[in-house]
Amino acid sequence: MIEPSAAAQLRRIARRRASRDHRRLRSRSIGPARDSGISRLTWVALGASMLPGLAALVALLFTWMSVGQTNKDLQISEQGQITTRFNAAITNLGSASLDVRLEVVP
Repeated sequence: MIEPSAAAQLRRIARRRASRDHRRLRSRSIGPARDSGISRLTWVALGASMLPGLAALVALLFTWMSVGQTNKDLQISEQGQITTRFNAAITNLGSASLDVRLEVVP
């Protein structure tokens, strides 16, 4: 038969183990354990694989802005050509020579 003090000691050991196992299970249910989950190397690889996509996105944005600026420059150029032609036509109409007044401006 086991002595009362030995039985009490075995109960304390059993309670400690149960408490330790309960803490382990509770900590696993709250969050991932240190040895499970995504490692630092996986995060680095994920970041490295995102860089080409990010570079393509920046290039696309730069191209979009460049096309917009080119369109604005084209509109300004067209307005300048219209103004130049209009001024040349008015100058020709105000000329004293009949040949200059009837000349077609290209």
